[in-house]
Amino acid sequence: MVSLTMKMATREDLKDLDIIRGKKLPKLHETRFKRQDHGKSKYYIFYSNKKPVGHVDVIFKSRIQYHKYPVLSDLYVKKSERGKGIGHEILRLVGRELKKQKNKYMSLDVETKEKPLQKFYLSAGFKISSGPHKQSWVEKDNRNKRIYVTILHMREKL
Repeated sequence: MVSLTMKMATREDLKDLDIIRGKKLPKLHETRFKRQDHGKSKYYIFYSNKKPVGHVDVIFKSRIQYHKYPVLSDLYVKKSERGKGIGHEILRLVGRELKKQKNKYMSLDVETKEKPLQKFYLSAGFKISSGPHKQSWVEKDNRNKRIYVTILHMREKL
């Protein structure tokens, strides 16, 4: 099992978040920091041997009707670090933290076309709880492009 250090991301971590993503996404990160500032989410960053390797945004207050439990959004592992168990360890650490906060489940949405990701989350203990659902959002770091997807909502008992 890989050993990770987990901490809440701050604006001082922008350089590390850019290293993880392999590009700069300042508007994406700022949106997450503002939501975190208002107590609606927690944005976590993960390190292995003091090197940034992943992040996940955990949303506690969502406007989406079927989001009844904390929602993991954009779990991302640095490309060069994939296949090493980091994603599973991130899920374990976040699950442990959410359980400490008296949550019964954690949930996420995965695109219906992303079969490898569905398989990954199923292997980590998630089950499909509803869907397919249509979602859309605006990518502010990409010329305010509107993205449309069809997702499955999944959750795991903590």
